Amino acid sequence: MKIDKFCEIYPLVFPDGAPEGIHCGDGWFQLLDSLFFVINKELSSIPVRAKLAEQTEFATVAQRNFKILQIKEKFGRLTIYCEGATEYIRDTIAQAEEMSEQICETCGEYGILRDSARWIKVRCDECEEKHFADRYPLSPEARKALEEGIESAKNSKPVYLGSFAQYADDDED
Repeated sequence: MKIDKFCEIYPLVFPDGAPEGIHCGDGWFQLLDSLFFVINKELSSIPVRAKLAEQTEFATVAQRNFKILQIKEKFGRLTIYCEGATEYIRDTIAQAEEMSEQICETCGEYGILRDSARWIKVRCDECEEKHFADRYPLSPEARKALEEGIESAKNSKPVYLGSFAQYADDDED
């Protein structure tokens, strides 16, 4: 993630520089950029002012107290921890976190939450396929056999296995 760029563009959002914990894919870059734009605008528009101790310039109380502690992916969605946020900023962050559930964390296209390989991620179809192709490579012959098997299963009629009632009497012995 290109957090240094965010620190340059949105100094009110990152007054102390980049937070230590940033763990998410580049696919959420646009979402984070939009979120930080809104937060920066909110922080710059707060009318309450307080004089800084050793400086002649003024800064809002909220600007001095707001800090993003961590940005990460948790259970497949964007999660942002911060302190000193106004209610509006908390609501905006919650909305961005919810939106991340439909944005591929890898490429930024439309994606869905997927529970793959014991890890929940938001991925588009293409990134999900690439993830498994890189992780579990198949020979061309094995891939062809797999695709033929899937196609055959789609076109075949379901097999009726009978009723579970036939096994009900077994437990009465």
